[in-house]
Amino acid sequence: MQRQSIIVLINGDQVEAWGSVKEACEKHGWSYNTISRKKLPTEWKGWIIHRCPFRALYTHEGGEK
Repeated sequence: MQRQSIIVLINGDQVEAWGSVKEACEKHGWSYNTISRKKLPTEWKGWIIHRCPFRALYTHEGGEK
């Protein structure tokens, strides 16, 4: 299964990208059940949370995919 989207957190000039909402919630100590029910984009504790399409343009080994 290929990843279709990523979660992007923005707080001022700090930006984080996560593979899932659950991972981001565990890292920040947030309630996954509360945030997963919100329609994205949303704001939570000073962070703006977006779901963005994931598009791999380059492979890790280098070169275009």
